[in-house]
Parts: sequence; C-alpha cells; structure tokens
Amino acid sequence: MLDVRDDEDERLLSAGAHAELLAAYYPLVLARVRLRLPEGEAFEVTHRVFDRLIGELTRGRRYSAPFRVVVHNVIRWTLADYFRPKRDLPVAEVPEVEAADPFAEAEERHWLESLFARLPDRAREVLTLRWIEGHGPAEIAERLGIERNAVDQAIHRGYRTLREHWHG
Repeated sequence: MLDVRDDEDERLLSAGAHAELLAAYYPLVLARVRLRLPEGEAFEVTHRVFDRLIGELTRGRRYSAPFRVVVHNVIRWTLADYFRPKRDLPVAEVPEVEAADPFAEAEERHWLESLFARLPDRAREVLTLRWIEGHGPAEIAERLGIERNAVDQAIHRGYRTLREHWHG
C-alpha cells in the first residue's frame, strides 16, 4: 500500500500537481495534529505545516526520502516549533497519544537507522542524537563534550556521506 502511495506521490511531484498532492495528505496531517492540540489550535498548526510544505515545493525542493516521510517530519518539526516557546511554563504531564498511523514513526525510525548504519562512528552518533533523539546542536556538543563547530562539521559530513550512498 505504501508503494502505491509513494508511486502516486512521485507522479504528482513530477507533474507539478502540488495542490493535489497536498490535498491527499490534509486528512492525515489534521488528524495527527488534532491528537496533540485543541481544535482551533490544530487548524492553525495544520496550516503552518502546509505553508512549510508549499514553500518547499514551490522552491523546487526534491527529496531523497518518500514524500510521506517528509510530511511526517514537517508535522513533527512544526509541532516542536509550536511548543518550543511554552517550554518554560509549568504544565501538567500530557499523556502520550497513539499516532493516527502507528507504524509511520517506527517505519521512519527504522529507515533512518538503516541509513545511519553506513556512517562513520562520530557522524552516526551526532546524527542519531540530532534526528532520532531530537537534540539541538548545542545539546549534542555538551553531551559529547565537543565543540559546537565539531557537531556542525559531523552533521555536514554525515549528510555528504548519506548523499554519496544514496546516489552512488
């Protein structure tokens, strides 16, 4: 089923049918955002997700991952941006809610881990902390006891290695 969705996404991307592509993902994005936010805020954040996706697509951005993975990443990043300013406020614990697609996050994690397995140790460690565990570059530098610049270099070299493996 995912292969059919991926093929359709690729066809729509190639045809430049961005509106049709994004319309196919609207129910999924809205459902996933609604799991975390009240109704009114869910619509606002959903539109932020689509603003980001539209911006990427209109700039001609191409992805090495399936578009569905890109959509889930943008949802996660947008929700993180939404909650970031509120981190300093004391709030009650929010129970973890099961995602609309329970296999999407596991599939995304497995895909990233299989890609990262090809990296040198330092780059794998830094990219795992960055993209799987969600730490920022400053946190990674502190956690590993290295300079922030070394983290940025490891991320850059890791991306370069991944591109070489992906296209090579």
